Amino acid sequence: MSGNRTGVPQPPAIIAADDRIPFPDTDEALCCRTSPALFQIEDIPNTDDDPHAREKALTQAKHACSGCPIVKDCLKWELANPALTRTGVWAATTKRDRTQLRKQLVARFGLEELLADGIDEREERASLRYRIRVRLYRRTVRS
Repeated sequence: MSGNRTGVPQPPAIIAADDRIPFPDTDEALCCRTSPALFQIEDIPNTDDDPHAREKALTQAKHACSGCPIVKDCLKWELANPALTRTGVWAATTKRDRTQLRKQLVARFGLEELLADGIDEREERASLRYRIRVRLYRRTVRS
């Protein structure tokens, strides 16, 4: 006998956050900390009385994030920790939004470089490289 009992669930594994991007912190009272249920849109069912309940909740959650002073840092942290942010609204994005954004960033920069250098710096460098290429192209066309 192997010692494992079939049918008994294994305890959940603890998922550690990626420590390369720190969790955003502020002393301000943020809506996500005072009313966390507002951001759990998956818990809100559409009903016959209100067929658009989830959509309204999503709009309300995104609006609450839009004025947040740490929304940019929240998005960085979320993108670095997808296993910890599978549900809810984070930095005014849904799970689908975040998955699509993460795929685009990884395709453009590569995950390791993205996390090591930070999103903003990589975006700036990519923008600079693009502008240089455009200038070089214009020079070759004029010649």
